[in-house]
Amino acid sequence: MKQSLKAYLPAINEMVSIIDFLTNCTNKERYIGHLDSTNKNLLFHETIPKSNYCVLIGPEGGYSSDEVKEAQKYEFQSISLGDSRLRTETAGIAACHILNIINAE
Repeated sequence: MKQSLKAYLPAINEMVSIIDFLTNCTNKERYIGHLDSTNKNLLFHETIPKSNYCVLIGPEGGYSSDEVKEAQKYEFQSISLGDSRLRTETAGIAACHILNIINAE
């Protein structure tokens, strides 16, 4: 926090099932990143600046089609981070960086 000059300590919550998470998510902007050759909705283009975000990044190998459909029932929009296949930990950092750039103004 000191090095980045940010006075924000991220919260790390206990793990919950995906259904519990989906039903209790209160963020205005909801996105689920998943591997799908037809998914061309880039997070960078879909995001509304200065909003409250939740971006779901799946496990190695991605979400199952049932998990994606369930998230979409709870108004999670399918997004892509680009053409490159990223590891889970890299995808999370990339998504946070994209949101940071969008909100830089």
